[in-house]
Amino acid sequence: MSGNEPTPEQQLAATQQFSKILPFILGFSWIIAIPVSYLFIAPVISDETLIRIGITILIAIANGVADVVFVKIMAKNVETMKRNLEKPDQESGNGEEYSPNNSILN
Repeated sequence: MSGNEPTPEQQLAATQQFSKILPFILGFSWIIAIPVSYLFIAPVISDETLIRIGITILIAIANGVADVVFVKIMAKNVETMKRNLEKPDQESGNGEEYSPNNSILN
């Protein structure tokens, strides 16, 4: 490692702090996405008010689901980082190396 790269402990601390404020950031972006989708996206699809409201609701729900999934992925990433810091010898002892098949997204 060079002198400018953070240690794994520092990376974990930074990721934990980010995961604490992430719901607030995503919540604010969700609040902003509702009027933006109603004013700019829905009129392109339809001029009827009821259809525009329905499209806005669908976009808001999709955005909310994506936010929840992203928060869960970040939480799982933090847990994986904690495990790797607590038991680095076990990981090298069992022969498991990183591969796409054992990533946190599976």
